[in-house]
Amino acid sequence: MKKTIKIDINSKDDLFKKYNNTKISNDLINYIIEEAMSDFNKEDKYEIIINNKTKSNIDIIPLIKNELKEEYNNVISNYDENNIRQLMFLILGIITLFISVLIKEIILSELTSVGVWVLFWHVIEIELFDDKDLRKKRKILKKLLESKFIEK
Repeated sequence: MKKTIKIDINSKDDLFKKYNNTKISNDLINYIIEEAMSDFNKEDKYEIIINNKTKSNIDIIPLIKNELKEEYNNVISNYDENNIRQLMFLILGIITLFISVLIKEIILSELTSVGVWVLFWHVIEIELFDDKDLRKKRKILKKLLESKFIEK
């Protein structure tokens, strides 16, 4: 199914960050992503229509594509950081589990066992919640980068 995202840019303030006229506004990029996220389907094709109402001759499409690509790279970086955190929690949990087996006192052994479960739960939590959202955002950004941009 083809989905259309319409963007009205009335002034440079709508397009650029407040203090940097070379970077696209985060609000604009977030708007594009949120519009694509609503009722997202893998088979969707996007068409982004930009109504340029500014008086300047700024080529908006490459600027937006570059910012979307930068956001895509940030999502991949965040995904990699989550994987490293998961690995660290898993290794720490295994080490703590081994230590809890070696502890002879029952109360300390049980306390470390609870700590092991907390560490293992962090691994599961990152996979179920954080990574799921990042995977969805990555798919959407990839679709947006492949989409057709039209400037009017």
